[in-house]
Amino acid sequence: MEKDFFQISESRLKSYLDDFQLNLYIKLGASKFVKFANAGDEDSKDKVDNYIEKGVSVFYLDREGFEKIYNQVQSNISDNIEKLDSLEDKPEEMVDTVLDAIEEVKTLVRNMGLSEAKFEIVDQAVKGVLKTCQSVETLEALLEILNSKDGYIKEHGMACSYISTSVLKSLDWNTEDIEKKIIMSSIFQNVSLETEEHARIFTLEDPNFTSLDEFEQDLVRNHPFLSAELVTGDHFFSNDVEKLIRVHHELPNGKGFPKKDQTKQPSQLEALMIISSFFAHQLIIKGKDGDLKIIAQELNEYFNDGVFKKNYQSMLDTFTKTK
Repeated sequence: MEKDFFQISESRLKSYLDDFQLNLYIKLGASKFVKFANAGDEDSKDKVDNYIEKGVSVFYLDREGFEKIYNQVQSNISDNIEKLDSLEDKPEEMVDTVLDAIEEVKTLVRNMGLSEAKFEIVDQAVKGVLKTCQSVETLEALLEILNSKDGYIKEHGMACSYISTSVLKSLDWNTEDIEKKIIMSSIFQNVSLETEEHARIFTLEDPNFTSLDEFEQDLVRNHPFLSAELVTGDHFFSNDVEKLIRVHHELPNGKGFPKKDQTKQPSQLEALMIISSFFAHQLIIKGKDGDLKIIAQELNEYFNDGVFKKNYQSMLDTFTKTK
């Protein structure tokens, strides 16, 4: 069935209202879309701001509106990635630029799936994230920049990419292909989720999860599967990225989700993805109040055993040892 409505974040929507006349919608419940602004309304931005003040962070365009901005989204991604070469001595601007690219490429994949989004555009974004990871000198420097930004999903994706690629440098099975796989998994692991609040839930014991209604709990519980479905296709790395996205919330103590599977041992790459995603989550959630080395040591209770142990020890060596 052809899709009728397309999700867009508040920040991207407001930028596009400068250039395009768009019908705007909010979503009520599971499937009801309500128009609150017509294309050409002079007060469209004011109406968006009113909803933001009420706690709405996700908006929708109809097919006609999304087709208007589609080419601009692709152009913005390309422009942002091209900027990176001139920003290598300006880490904050570099991170800002690649975060914008992540947001734009997420818009494409979230609404169209990877199989319909252009391979070159997504590949550009992945390479841009890798270049940024290589250019920012320390995880502390990256976190200082991220702590001043808004948007958990893209910040978590960036931090997860940095952590995993940094650890990979010390592992003898690292390749450029593996780096691309784990970056893509990092930036798309939460792509199916519609709200930042849902993405910030990492375990089913989180009070923010237990307070949700049944419909919202299902969205959170199943998002690893739903996000993996969006990147299904033969354009990228067989099915490795799908596997990494599916397992990113699993924990060795069985308290992860969606499978809570303690019997099947993850691969080394899957174990690294799980550790990196959980570590990135803890760092972003605790923000300026968190101590990187203490948080890393606290992960001992989860990951200092079995197939996780070697990757966890490599992570400690990477981020907590005095150089």
